[in-house]
Amino acid sequence: MKLIEIIWKEISLVKSQKIAILLIVLLPFIAISLLVAAFTGTDMQQMGGINVGVVNELEFDANLIGQVAEMKEINLIEYLDENKMRSAIRRKEIIVGLKISGKGEYSQKKIDMIYDNSNLMSSKLFLELAKAIIQRVTVQTAQTQLSEVWITLTDLGKNLDDELNQISEFKKMLADAETDLDDLENKLSALDLDEIELIVADQKDNINSFDGELTSFENDVADFKTSFYAFKSDYEDLKTELDSYESTLETIPGEMSLAINSLDESITYLKNLEQSIPLNQDLSDTITSLEERKSQMQDWNNTISEVLVLINEIQDEESNLNTTITETESYFDEIDAAAIEVSSALSESSSDIDAVNEKLSVFKESISEVEELIFEARRSKSEIESKLNASDSLLSSFSNELIEFSKIDPKVLAKPVIFYEAGVFDVNPKGILTANATAIVLIMTCLLLTSMSVITERNQKSALRMGLSPTNKVTFVVGGVLGQLVIALVEAMIIFIVAAIGFGVDILPVFGELFIATILIALSFISIGLLVTFFTKNQSTAILLSLLVIVPLLFISGVIIPLDFMTPLIQVFSSFMPLTIANNLLIGVLVRGISLTEMLFEVGVLVSIIVAVIIITLLKKESY
Repeated sequence: MKLIEIIWKEISLVKSQKIAILLIVLLPFIAISLLVAAFTGTDMQQMGGINVGVVNELEFDANLIGQVAEMKEINLIEYLDENKMRSAIRRKEIIVGLKISGKGEYSQKKIDMIYDNSNLMSSKLFLELAKAIIQRVTVQTAQTQLSEVWITLTDLGKNLDDELNQISEFKKMLADAETDLDDLENKLSALDLDEIELIVADQKDNINSFDGELTSFENDVADFKTSFYAFKSDYEDLKTELDSYESTLETIPGEMSLAINSLDESITYLKNLEQSIPLNQDLSDTITSLEERKSQMQDWNNTISEVLVLINEIQDEESNLNTTITETESYFDEIDAAAIEVSSALSESSSDIDAVNEKLSVFKESISEVEELIFEARRSKSEIESKLNASDSLLSSFSNELIEFSKIDPKVLAKPVIFYEAGVFDVNPKGILTANATAIVLIMTCLLLTSMSVITERNQKSALRMGLSPTNKVTFVVGGVLGQLVIALVEAMIIFIVAAIGFGVDILPVFGELFIATILIALSFISIGLLVTFFTKNQSTAILLSLLVIVPLLFISGVIIPLDFMTPLIQVFSSFMPLTIANNLLIGVLVRGISLTEMLFEVGVLVSIIVAVIIITLLKKESY
């Protein structure tokens, strides 16, 4: 019961002052409302864009300014010169000023960014924001230009492929040409001009020999003509003589026939006689002799008949003999004409062979030149092929590199890395502000109220009355701390209710751990308030010393200025400060959803502060 009375006494001390009750109720509401209201402007879409001034000093028409003006995050305002833009920054009409300059469309452009550096964070923040937006525009422009370059490179790659194909075709043509050169060289080698010259010389000799033989033939023909005409003359004389013998010879066959008939009768008679008389050898021989004469006379008669036929043929101008003689005589003219033609042909052949010899000499010289040309062609072919191979290798390498290079998305070159924001936690920004507001309100309320309450009780001689009363010091200290804790929890509950109802912060799932964390934080701040009273004698000094503790803790706790902006030494020092730990503990439970069992360091530090201060308070004689 004594403990409850002490707790109620602490509450009544505040309750007795209506303004204090009002402040206890309003402070949490004002803190959470103002923090949320202050930080809702960080959403650029809600802000409607930041005002940025620009001075265009480009020496050519460019669409960079137009592209920047199209960005919804920026309200671009153009100025005629830099001085007017600086004046606008001083009047806070614009946050950042841009001075764009450049000499050529394809040269690098320069942007001077002018900002109000009288503010530590906001102007620098908006400067970086404007820079990021402009860089995004330049990246988009670079992507467009690189896409055009990529199209050109793709066309160039196709042209290189065509060139490589043409080089391959040309190399194939060179190989075919070399094959043709080999064939030509083989044919030229197979063409033995010396042998041809020998053959032509032999033909020349043969023609000369034919010319001699033709001359001999002409002489023989002339001799034959002489003999022939002599024969013809004799033949004509023979014909004349045969004319005189013909009449005589024509009577001989008749007379021979009569003689044969007479002889035949004599033989018949003798044969009959022989049969009638006794064998007579002489008679038989006579008969045989007569028969032989008869046969001989018949042969003579036949011969004379043939001679007569021959004489008739000789005398007949159309007989084969006379026709042959006539034709032979006509052949002499043809032979003479043919001999003349042959002689002319031989002469022409000799001239032709001489011309062939001359042309053959020229041909030999031409072949020598062709062989030299073949040698030069081979050498040139080797040089061209070597250069083609080098070009082929170079173009192939360049084509492969171009192919590999063309595989790169132009967006990658203009913007190698695309950043996507992915938070580790499902964060409601107002939950962070709720944690910050709770920590700030608790440190200010607990520390100030505790120090002022202890100083007031000390001035009212509460320690003396405690010594005379049966209540021990532990109960008195614990009661005072718990009384302050109740007030702190009331303020914390006000913040949580406003955050849940007014700003949609989901507190119910973590309310248990949040309540425990709030108790630890409030007790640690109450303990610090007790510690402050060890060094003060009155309320004004207690307030000043409390503020001396609160203000540094606010600035190095990360609640106002992020810890990342501080030096490593300050960051280490801040990590042990109660406000930093309180803020981390509340954010861990309310925002990150981390259990208190996972934040044993923070819990341990707060418990250590509470235990240490209470022990010191109990040991100190005049703590109250």
